[in-house]
Amino acid sequence: MLTSAPAYNVRSLENIAARHKQAQALAHFGNWELSFATGLVHWSDESCRIYGLSIEDDVHTFEFWKSFIHPDDLDYVLEEVTASQATMSDTDSRYRIARKDGTIRHIHSLTNFEFDSTGKPVGLYGVVHDITDSVKSLDRLEKSRKQYQDVFDFSPIPMWVSELDSLRMVDVNQAAIDTYGYSREEFLALTAKDIRPPEELSVLEKAIARLKAIGDVPLDGIYRHARKDGTIIIVEARARQVVFNKMPCALIAATDITERTKYIDTVERQNQALRDITWMQSHVVRAPLARMMTLVELIGAEYPTSYPDMAYMQELTASGIELDAVIRTIVERTNEITDGHKNCVDKSLG
Repeated sequence: MLTSAPAYNVRSLENIAARHKQAQALAHFGNWELSFATGLVHWSDESCRIYGLSIEDDVHTFEFWKSFIHPDDLDYVLEEVTASQATMSDTDSRYRIARKDGTIRHIHSLTNFEFDSTGKPVGLYGVVHDITDSVKSLDRLEKSRKQYQDVFDFSPIPMWVSELDSLRMVDVNQAAIDTYGYSREEFLALTAKDIRPPEELSVLEKAIARLKAIGDVPLDGIYRHARKDGTIIIVEARARQVVFNKMPCALIAATDITERTKYIDTVERQNQALRDITWMQSHVVRAPLARMMTLVELIGAEYPTSYPDMAYMQELTASGIELDAVIRTIVERTNEITDGHKNCVDKSLG
């Protein structure tokens, strides 16, 4: 059974053309064609919009197109065109255009030569893509990266980046170089293990495993690190997972708290000495005083009225009470001092 060929569907072709225009508008992607025979260029609707022109102005010349090229990019673009014409080769270039209203747009252009059946070039066609938004986004991203890099480089806190798996150092700031005593080249030749004393390596392994497990959450801790000259320092470190050069890494900020730790140790030793004194005053000194007061009470009970030196006994009792009050005051004041020292330590740790 013979079947007839499908009818030529003009509406479908019109729909395809309409969809094509819509796609170009959404993507900010236009196309153009140059006829060598006429020297005229036909621009698509989106090409006209990219250049800030009315879509009715759809036939242009090479000189007209050239007038849009940004003055700073014109020489480069013309060199590309000349080289392409000399070799009949395609081009892939990026440049800026200046619309008639002064607006600057960034363009990505691709061109291809068209040949007839004999291999003779008969025309040129290409596409233009308005990449202004992408360029601006990249510029913002680069500015943001530069700001973060400046924060990293000029931070007074020692900071470095090391790969999570190999632990190889991949970046370091000046504060870390100054603190650890290595040059930048020396530091970047190290791994995270090289700035730890041997007894701390197991602590490092546990910290790295923990950092990998918790993901995008900072990890804080106090660790012992080794400087180039072998000096051990105490650091308060914060680690966070980052991506550096497309590799999973750890960003470390480590504050040297060695002097603060020594201060805290000194305060704690002083507090312990004061607590020992307090205990001695409260127990050792008061014990014989308590026994003496007991004896005075017993004597007074034995000779309530007839003891000839009762006035002296009363004076002795009063002195004992006064001495007990002095000891209590000393103990209370010592406790206040140790509590004050403890608060200072807590604040320095906080």
